[in-house]
Amino acid sequence: DYEELKQRWLALCFHLEDVPVLKAFCQRRHREHALQRSIPRSKDGLVVLPCLRVSNAGPGALANPIASLLAAGAQGVWLIGGHIELAAAFNIVRQAHPSAWVGLRVQHLEPSEIFRWVAECCPTADAVWMEVLPCQPAEIEWEQAGFGPLGKRLAVRATSWADDASQPALQAALEARRQGAWSGLVCGSVACGGDWPVPGQPLVHHFQEEGLAM
Repeated sequence: DYEELKQRWLALCFHLEDVPVLKAFCQRRHREHALQRSIPRSKDGLVVLPCLRVSNAGPGALANPIASLLAAGAQGVWLIGGHIELAAAFNIVRQAHPSAWVGLRVQHLEPSEIFRWVAECCPTADAVWMEVLPCQPAEIEWEQAGFGPLGKRLAVRATSWADDASQPALQAALEARRQGAWSGLVCGSVACGGDWPVPGQPLVHHFQEEGLAM
């Protein structure tokens, strides 16, 4: 039938038999345990971590909003910004809320540089979020279907699948993590589209151009 033929065609075009097997450190249970160790959970098991962008108003302007969020039941906050303003904002927030969970979404730093920066400037940060994790699962060929506002690029085949050993930028980030003095939680964005966090990322999935991330 059609569905069976479609699945066979996809398996042939995208070499699904060659998809690398995920290693243990990438498995879901490991990720869940890392999150549970890092983030204090509420009684109902929900975790609320609002994102606050460090603005031109200055890092001191974050103190009251963060106090209000924590009082309302948030388990912590993510601070977003460039590494220079983030360092100043984090130190003020940590002084005002020494026991709060504070994660940093760092912009304008290469992933391999983030771990050295956070160890030197924000050693008590609970987590970092790399805006662009240097990881691409496969070399994918795309073709244009349609024109104008209705046009869309579609994946037609995968020429090869990648593993972590074949990606030098990812290896550099992993090595910086292993060698660094900071041991907090690490998150990252892969295959992001639109203007968030960085435009022009290599296409990996069909919804990427609509601004959705993996």
